[in-house]
This record gives sequence, structure tokens and C-alpha cells, in this order.
Amino acid sequence: MPGHRHSRRKDSDAHGPAAGPLKLSGRTDVQAALLGGKTFRSLSEQRLSPREEKFERARQTLGFFLAPAVAVTFSLLPVPMDRTQQLLAAVLLGVIILWICEPVPIPVGGLLGVAGVVILGVAPAGEVLAPFGSTTIFTFIGAFILAQAMLKHGIAQRLAFAVLSIPGVAGSTYRVIVAFGFITCLLSAFVSNTATVALLMPTALGILAVIAQLMQDRGVVRADFDPLRLRVGAALMLMLAYGASVGGLLTPVGSPPNLIGRGLIEEATGVRISFAQWTAVAAPLCLAMFVVLALIMFLLNKPEVRQIEGVEEYIRGQRSAQGRMSRAEVNTLVAFGFTVSLWLLPAVVSLIAGTDAGLYLFLDDRLDDGIVAVLGASLLFILPTNWKERRATLTWSDAA
Repeated sequence: MPGHRHSRRKDSDAHGPAAGPLKLSGRTDVQAALLGGKTFRSLSEQRLSPREEKFERARQTLGFFLAPAVAVTFSLLPVPMDRTQQLLAAVLLGVIILWICEPVPIPVGGLLGVAGVVILGVAPAGEVLAPFGSTTIFTFIGAFILAQAMLKHGIAQRLAFAVLSIPGVAGSTYRVIVAFGFITCLLSAFVSNTATVALLMPTALGILAVIAQLMQDRGVVRADFDPLRLRVGAALMLMLAYGASVGGLLTPVGSPPNLIGRGLIEEATGVRISFAQWTAVAAPLCLAMFVVLALIMFLLNKPEVRQIEGVEEYIRGQRSAQGRMSRAEVNTLVAFGFTVSLWLLPAVVSLIAGTDAGLYLFLDDRLDDGIVAVLGASLLFILPTNWKERRATLTWSDAA
């Protein structure tokens, strides 16, 4: 593989610690480079000579266009083969080119091939994914990779500050706490509960510090008070923790037990539960749980003050520091929106055309949740943040 070549250090190595062999005090860390467990390094993570860089970029560029072109061309040729065999061969040819040219990581090329087999109707998802265990495994893989991109590129913090900057929210401790609970619920519906809380904790602590400082300046608390004992702080932290548990029930990918439970139910009953069906049933339950959570939280941890000033300025400053959305953030949102849209598409079609419509039956058969999750996650390895350096939104090192 090209990652084993030795030559000068690339300028792009400065973009992160994962680029190139790890170095300690100017020395290459041989143990980390050889025994670090990496199975694939993208072009931007390698140390190549100028000629090698030029060759690798040309190879990847060729693969981006040649793989789909060959697959489509072969699927349309008048060859003496069964149609299913021809489509399977077309997918296989495309995957082989992806593996040879490596425009995407080798594991992603394989995942795209599996997805292509299901999308084209060569075989049903259950049969195609049987060697991997079940479609639940693929849903895990795709959802976790999407979540990793959201965590890496700061989508959660941007969403938190966007909600808190809504006029009127930051002026009340009650509304701040409820808003944080809402943000946590929304994020934990797609990102693991633990990761959601860990990601929002610094933002919550920053706002809590502003509230505590204002309370001290106003004389609401003694000058030598313990900020760790504030009821508003307890309410805010517990709302993050419990809010994540509530939101984790909203979608099948919100928490691993959801997917496992859904799989057991489908196996026992023989009835498939779609993403939209799960969400439709869980939404009113989650809403009721959130309302009860907020009421109990305020009864047990009534904030010392109701109205606050200064938090809006703090949030405005944080949003200003964030600046405009980066290309990586936009790409992550595109991949996330693409995935959720395909998850919900069969349900939307069923509402319009009915569950007996041919279009609904076609989409319900082809758009398996696991296949859609993998397709959406694959976009993160295709959409570039720097085309010249062939740097994608996510590397396989990030996803592995």
C-alpha cells in the first residue's frame, strides 16, 4: 500500500496528529507508526514525494469517475447473462476499481458494493447482510460513523448555541435549562447518549459560570459561596443526563438497545419496524417523558434566580468565535440530511400513495435502514474538504 513508502514530510501533516508517523521531539515514533493498529491511511495522512503525490492524486481522481462509469456501462450492455447476474457483475467491477484506485478507503468501497447489491435489487437486504450478522450491524456502523463526524466537526456545539440564541431563551434560567434539555434530546436521538452529554458539558458549564458570576455580583449568594452547590447547576447538569436518556428512545439509532430490541421484535413477530414507524410511536412517549422530567427537575432543584442578564452576551460571543460553517460541517450536514431523508422516504410515500402502492413497496424493499446508514456514512469519505489534497470530510482512522 502507498502508506509504506518513505519520503519527505508533506505540508498537510500539520493538519492533525494523525497525519504521518507520530513524532516525539522530532523523532519518528516507530512503535506508533508500525503497531498503532491503523488498517488504512488516506492520502492526506501519508508522507509522499511530489511525484508520488501526483501519481496518487491522478489514481484517485480516475477512480472517482471510472468506477461508476464502468458499472453503469456494463449494466446496460446487451450481454447474454441473467439480469441479476449482470447487475451483480456491474457492482463487482465498480468495487474492484474502487479498490484499485482507492478514491475512498478500501473498507468503504466494500460497504458501497454491499449497498449497491441491495439498492439494485440483486438480493434482499436480509440475505446480503446475513454474513455480517444482520442489518442491525450495518445500522450501527453507519450511525456511529455519522455521529463521529458530528462530534469531530462541532455540529453539536453549533446547534446548542443556535437554540440558546433564540430571542428570550437566554434571559431565563428556566428556559435555558429546558432549551439544553431539548438540545440534548434532539442530538441523542442520533448520537450516543454518552457522547452527547460529554460534548454539551463544556457549553453548559460555561453558561453556568456566567450565571454563577452574575448571582455573586448581585448579592444573591454569599461572596464565599460554593458554585458547585447551586440548584440551578444541579438542574442543568441533571437535565443533560436525563434528557439524553429520553432522546435516546426517539429513533432506532438513538441507543444500541433500541436496535437490538427492534431486531428481537422483528425476529419474533416477522414484522419489519421501519425507522419512521419507530419514531412515530416513540415521539409522543418522549414528549410526555420530557415534560414530566422538566416538572420534576424544577420541583427538586428550583433555580435560585429566574431572570438573568449577561448570558445572551456570552452566547453571542461564542457564536462569533465559531465563525461561519466550515466545509466539513456542511458536508456532515449533507450526509446526515441524506441519511435521515432516505430513512423517512418510504413512510412519506406510504402516507401519500398508501402501503399497497408499487412505489412504496419498491422503496420499502430497497431502502433498508442499515443500507441507508452505510450510504450516508460513505458520503463522508467522498465529499471533500480539500480536493487538491484529496482530504475528505472523515478519514478511516476517524471512523475505525
